[in-house]
Amino acid sequence: MVDVGTGPVLLLLHGFCESHAIFDGLLAQLSISCRVICPDMPGHGGLPWGKGWRSLDDGACWLRDLLDALEIERCVLVGHSLGGYLAAAFADEFPERLAGLGMLHSTALSDAPERRDMRSKTIQFVEEHGKEPFLRAFVPGLFHDPEPSWLETLYKITAPTDVEAIIALTRIMRDRPDRSTAIGRLQVPVMYITGGHDGLVSPERSRLELQDLGIALLNRIPEASHMGMYETPEKVVDAILSLMEVGTPHFDSGQ
Repeated sequence: MVDVGTGPVLLLLHGFCESHAIFDGLLAQLSISCRVICPDMPGHGGLPWGKGWRSLDDGACWLRDLLDALEIERCVLVGHSLGGYLAAAFADEFPERLAGLGMLHSTALSDAPERRDMRSKTIQFVEEHGKEPFLRAFVPGLFHDPEPSWLETLYKITAPTDVEAIIALTRIMRDRPDRSTAIGRLQVPVMYITGGHDGLVSPERSRLELQDLGIALLNRIPEASHMGMYETPEKVVDAILSLMEVGTPHFDSGQ
């Protein structure tokens, strides 16, 4: 886990098969004005999966316990992909712990039927062939136009992921409920950071989601795909800092 800087707390959640290291390129700027915390989820970054989670509700309780251990009452929570699914679950279960919510290349919606079918096929593939061939196919698909350095960095980050975590979390993602109603009830700033070339969370689906929410801010990065932290780090930092700026009054307001 990374814990750097001082000021209002910004907690960054990595995505599926990733680790806190995906945010390394953002920390220098973010930590100037924020206390930035980047934990590793169970089964990621070399951590064991252990008993793991049965659902994202379990993950929300894990995150609550982490905040309690760090004696943090409220934070601005930004989640990338799976981290956004977890952030939405946390917003549903513990909205009073949030000063702001950021969905980074993520969605509060449940999977579409075709996406659920793909998750089921992923589970079967990993059970039959193991994690290495899956990760070699998975990582390039995170980018619209990947650069070799990005691929090698992500291969190293994803390699320690526990195979049991891959299978269990794929099932959890497949079966997760729609959390958009919970997001709509929040009384703190919400921002969606989307990529114009994102093949996993399409810009079109994000627009429909935002239309139904009505309260969320949209920060669209046309040249990014699913990994804006690598493709457009400056724009991701600017988006997060703008969320922190509008979220900071909620740390002490009690709203």
